[in-house]
Amino acid sequence: MQNQVIEFLANNIDHVIKGIIGLLFFIYGIYRPFRVRFILKRSEETDPIWKNNVLLCAAEKAFYLIHESLAKRDSAVIGDFVTDHMFKLQQREIDELIANKQLYKYASIKISKMDIIGCENYKDNVGDNYSVNIIGEMISYITDESKNEFIHSHPSNLRRFNCILDFYRDSDGWYLHDFFEDCTEDDITVSGLYLEN
Repeated sequence: MQNQVIEFLANNIDHVIKGIIGLLFFIYGIYRPFRVRFILKRSEETDPIWKNNVLLCAAEKAFYLIHESLAKRDSAVIGDFVTDHMFKLQQREIDELIANKQLYKYASIKISKMDIIGCENYKDNVGDNYSVNIIGEMISYITDESKNEFIHSHPSNLRRFNCILDFYRDSDGWYLHDFFEDCTEDDITVSGLYLEN
């Protein structure tokens, strides 16, 4: 019997390894939301800036401002809500639109799910951060500035989005630091989970 088990494992080692890895990801996927809620609850007890609804409202506002900034081709729209890093990323996208004589348009944003998927809280607040996953549908497309021809997508196409917004804490609040589009389940598990006691 023992020889049969050893032979089975030897012949199917790749399936066994894949099964173990799958099981670990499954367990981590179940554990992660509980750990996030635990960290947020403990953090809010000592610092009201960690209130769940405040964090989610900031993420929703930042999401809308990113699109408004692109549509207006004006990074000043997001200036007070983002880090220097995010400001530069947004300005680069705006500069590309202007250089290519393109207009970004959006409409009908319908957010169906918003979850805090990661958070790190340090005693001295340096390095505090959180990540939000936003899922929904919207219409977004790019047109040629002069001809008004569709370059990317079409105004009648409702497309699904799945993005992650990363926020960093500064002395006076939360600032959007990064914005990732077209995210997958793997991207969600990368966000940190930490509570310094």
